[in-house]
Amino acid sequence: MGILQPVPNTVRLEPGVDLLEAAKAGDAEAFQVLTERAAPIIFRRALKITSNHHDAEDVLQETLLKGFTHISQFRGEAELSTWLVRIGLNEAIMLLRKRKRDVPLDPDAGATGKIEESPVAFQNQKSEADTRIVRTEARGLLNKALRRLPARARQVLHLRYLEGCSIEETATRLNLSRGSVKAYACRARARLRKELRRLLTPRRRFSRSRA
Repeated sequence: MGILQPVPNTVRLEPGVDLLEAAKAGDAEAFQVLTERAAPIIFRRALKITSNHHDAEDVLQETLLKGFTHISQFRGEAELSTWLVRIGLNEAIMLLRKRKRDVPLDPDAGATGKIEESPVAFQNQKSEADTRIVRTEARGLLNKALRRLPARARQVLHLRYLEGCSIEETATRLNLSRGSVKAYACRARARLRKELRRLLTPRRRFSRSRA
């Protein structure tokens, strides 16, 4: 389960820091510490639903990104790990629905077919200003990850997924073969996932005080 492998660096935070408040203030390291417990659970649940490791990784990344950008909406009525796991379940279900697969609803949804008290329900209640803030934060994290990619990989991703160019159009504009475009796109997506994991996936080893 490569997505949850520890990384060499440790997370260092000031002594006595309130992790939840720090995360709400945009501290990614505090968020990593807070989500350490939930991340492997989210991955396992997503894998059970999607039956695909890559899909489960995508669900985990999307869940952590959504959790980080919306953590100010967490009211503390349940444990943060429970809140994140529910987001992960909904993300996995939505992923399958987007692919037009026949998938049952969350078993906790009940006979109505509705997922009650979903932690993503607040998306329908956010003000326009809150939505802009969330999008800005998410875009900032994505741009940070993109800047870590090689120049050619960034170009391919930009043309294919931001400008919506076809493989043929991308190949023509970058003077590459169709096969090269496909290879660059595949490697770039994998590298981008890796960089996003580094930004959001919690470390297993951390210290709350300076060495």
